[in-house]
Amino acid sequence: MLICDTCGKTGDAESMMRCSGCKRIFHKNVKCVGVREIKLKEEKRCPMCGQKTKKLNERICPFCGEHLWSLHIDCGGIIT
Repeated sequence: MLICDTCGKTGDAESMMRCSGCKRIFHKNVKCVGVREIKLKEEKRCPMCGQKTKKLNERICPFCGEHLWSLHIDCGGIIT
């Protein structure tokens, strides 16, 4: 079991991730990972729904601000 540096609760390897920047461990959920909306200069196509978008929800490390992954705002598809 791993211990989340954000909330202090435990989790298994499937529910947790390690930041490549600061090496801290936290849950993949929104409560433990930082979120910010970003606006892109050019549209990107979502691989899940096929829609083009210029806005994404970016998941960031709550400790060092390192980019973890981005999500399409409408469908939640992962766009990196």
